[in-house]
Amino acid sequence: MVAADLLDWARRVRADFDRLSADLVDLDADPTVKLVQVGGLAGSSAAPARAAAEALERLWSLLPSVRSQLDQVDEEAGKGRKADDARVRHLLNDPIISLDTATVPASLRVATGAAGRAGALTVADAMNLMVADYAVAADVVGRIGAAWREGLPLVDSARFQIDALVADIGPFPEADAARAAVEAATAAAATDPLQLGSLLPPLRAALDAAERAQATLQARRSGLRAELDAAAEQLALIDRTVRDGAVALDAARQKIADPQGLLAPLDPVSVLDAPPRGLRPWLERVGAMAHADWRAAVNGLVAWRAMADGVEASAVQILSANSAPVTRRNELRGLLGGLAAKAGAAGRAEDPNLSRLHRAARDLLSVAPCDLPAAAQAVDAFRAAVNRQEDKR
Repeated sequence: MVAADLLDWARRVRADFDRLSADLVDLDADPTVKLVQVGGLAGSSAAPARAAAEALERLWSLLPSVRSQLDQVDEEAGKGRKADDARVRHLLNDPIISLDTATVPASLRVATGAAGRAGALTVADAMNLMVADYAVAADVVGRIGAAWREGLPLVDSARFQIDALVADIGPFPEADAARAAVEAATAAAATDPLQLGSLLPPLRAALDAAERAQATLQARRSGLRAELDAAAEQLALIDRTVRDGAVALDAARQKIADPQGLLAPLDPVSVLDAPPRGLRPWLERVGAMAHADWRAAVNGLVAWRAMADGVEASAVQILSANSAPVTRRNELRGLLGGLAAKAGAAGRAEDPNLSRLHRAARDLLSVAPCDLPAAAQAVDAFRAAVNRQEDKR
């Protein structure tokens, strides 16, 4: 007759074994298991896959042996009072399950009781080892399977998205970078799936960058006509400003004696009309490209605008400098008129001294060429006289 405590322990071992067997059958149904067992994985996946394959091989090797032992225990226990206690103890406690323990990783030998045994295990040792091996295999298969389930749909979707982006506006650098990220992820999925997870964030970032770049390019394409129209308006403004600068130079030389700070005007022919870098023929070439190669037109317009902005700034500076002398004369004329009105409002329009000073300043500002320094002194003298009379009141 078998001791009750031994039978209880045997039933618990049998229940654990049946659960482990069912779990192993379920795990074996996972397609990832076959890929792990075939081998060929590299990089960070190589060692875990190899460990999982070895664990699975031991599991399937131990499974029939342990089942046979437990079946014999059940058979013996089923004899009731005639059951042989010694035989049950032998089946459960003696190391009679064959296994080359050299194949067991060192990290599992002590933990599972396989250390120090020369090719044989007890049922407890075998169960411990099977539980440990199942944990290793299930972990690796689960991680590789999850990497494929989560990563491959994203990789495939990204590939289709990139194709759609390029189909709309043609190749561009950000799309090339995203495609390179897709190819890297695809290669990892095939040979190193455990690395795939680390490649997905860069892939998402590259795809986001490609979508932003495509949106920018679309906006540039759709806005190209308006940009060309704005460039034509800028060209017309530059033309007027360049020519006004030359006119202002002539006016300053004719109307002002020894004008200061004048600048040589830009040559409208070389700046605006001379090919190939004149702004007008250059813009015409960019406009002609808009239908055949809109991105070349966009890039050409960017370069044209950089040149046009520089020319416009120079033209504005020249116009301002060359207009300054005549503008200053006109300001002095306005100031003189205001001072005369002020004197008249005070009832001093017939004051001989004020009349003399006013006439001197007016004559200097009316003659061409005008002596600006002398005219400015004359206006200052008239202003001082008007203000003195005002103070006396």
